[in-house]
Amino acid sequence: MPSRHLVDCDVRLAESWRDLLLACERDYPGRAYLVTCTYRSPAEQFELYKVGRRLRDDGSWVEDDDATTKVVTGFDGTRRTSKHNVRPSRALDFAVLIGGKVTWQWAEYHAVGRMATSRGLVWGGDWPRLKDGPHLELPD
Repeated sequence: MPSRHLVDCDVRLAESWRDLLLACERDYPGRAYLVTCTYRSPAEQFELYKVGRRLRDDGSWVEDDDATTKVVTGFDGTRRTSKHNVRPSRALDFAVLIGGKVTWQWAEYHAVGRMATSRGLVWGGDWPRLKDGPHLELPD
């Protein structure tokens, strides 16, 4: 099970998240913010990598034809690692809650992302491919 604990994050990321959280709670009342992942092992990363893909006979992974699934990450945890796969983690995922329920409305994540980038973090919603609204990370 991936970690949700800020103690598993790089201290700079944990401090930035705490600062961002205070600003979000001030500027967007009625919302709460939940960390859903900090550190993720390479094996857990590979499980995510397989989502939206199928294994070919030659041993390679390709996108599947199932319209109900989509690729969620380009990082397999070994050949390509995520910033979640290092200790301390250089990335965290979060969820926005409204009325105690998680929302996936893009505007909610965009608001947090804008505030995060103004604090020097990288927001997954700015990526050109596989936009990841609930993802924040330290820059390289």
